[in-house]
Amino acid sequence: MNKKLLTIGLGIITVAALAGCSSGGGTSGSSGGTLSMTLVQGTKGSPFYEAMACGAQAQAKKLGVNVNVTAPDKFDASLMAPILDSVTAQHPDAALVVPVDREALNSNLTQMKAAGIKIVEVDQTVSDSTLSISKIASDDAAGGKLAADTLAKLIGGKGAVLVITNPPGSGAQDTRTAAFEAELKKYPNMKYLGAQYQQNDVVKAASIVTSSVAAHPDLVGVFSTNDIGAVGAVTGLEQAGVVGKVKLVAYDADAAESQALLAGKMQALIAQDPYTEGVDAVQQAYNSLKGGKVQAKISTPLVSLTKDDAAQIKRYTYKGC
Repeated sequence: MNKKLLTIGLGIITVAALAGCSSGGGTSGSSGGTLSMTLVQGTKGSPFYEAMACGAQAQAKKLGVNVNVTAPDKFDASLMAPILDSVTAQHPDAALVVPVDREALNSNLTQMKAAGIKIVEVDQTVSDSTLSISKIASDDAAGGKLAADTLAKLIGGKGAVLVITNPPGSGAQDTRTAAFEAELKKYPNMKYLGAQYQQNDVVKAASIVTSSVAAHPDLVGVFSTNDIGAVGAVTGLEQAGVVGKVKLVAYDADAAESQALLAGKMQALIAQDPYTEGVDAVQQAYNSLKGGKVQAKISTPLVSLTKDDAAQIKRYTYKGC
């Protein structure tokens, strides 16, 4: 089985999702002694964040906590900022936040902290390290490095390669890109065409791939830093008629990506564990509110999957509750 574990102790992940649901009431702080929390996802409709929500709510049910879920329509700091302010006004006991920009949301989170709300950063982080009680995410630098090495192996260490990612600001995707670029220096026969920004838009990602294939006949590899870019890249490869010829390595493992991997339309996935991130976020917030031990940083596992790992693909694909 072709599988690389980046964190020791990776167990079976039961990923599941229920976007926008709640395990109880509690939208404005504790009610009748029941703790309330709000999970602010990175964007609506993402299988990754839906799986995270399901993990959070499963743990909340276990602990007797109320968790509400909200998210902006797009992965955009300007859309998340008013949501954070609204959560602050509702005053839950804790907020589990996926901050989609390292800098732009610091002031909103500062106000939230000042209101006495415990903050847990999940999947992404902000530049002000004093705002949250815990940071829970996978090792993005290790993931970017793994993606570069995987792609290099697929293309024999030579040819032009491209990164599809979001505009600078997302801490996780910026780190993945930087680590990928740094690791490419090990491969002198690989030509790096740079990063292009898909704005978390499937159509934009497809357009980037088709135009890049036309402009660079020597393009042989693409790395997408998230699932949105990956799905769009598959469409672009199909439109350009280069599926399989141009190798695609991508982050995440939503259903569309897993199907594409099994069909040979992409060659490797760097899968995360959003369900466990949700579980850990609720647990750390609960520990803080109850005076228990809080882990300041938790690194969740990553796993590299190829078409040969059919059983593992099924296990790690982000699913609904």
